[in-house]
Amino acid sequence: MKSSGYVLLSAVVLSVGSLSLNTTVSHQSHNPVPAALHATDAAYRDGVFLGHYDRLRGTSRHLSAGRWSNAADRSLFAQGYEKGYGGTEQ
Repeated sequence: MKSSGYVLLSAVVLSVGSLSLNTTVSHQSHNPVPAALHATDAAYRDGVFLGHYDRLRGTSRHLSAGRWSNAADRSLFAQGYEKGYGGTEQ
């Protein structure tokens, strides 16, 4: 009888804990950090990589954003390139 009470109590505690964690996570997702949003975007990461590569080679800035087909991706590529080249873009 005692063990079933412990199991029930554990289930209640885990349920309440997971509900509060879920509420916290969903609340934080409404206030995203821009850099964190771009971190998984392929165009942005490509721009960061190529910007960093150009800076290491000592070449002047050369945005090759035409490799991305839509305007949103080209914009993210340019932001990533500036970040990778050493700009202050977040």
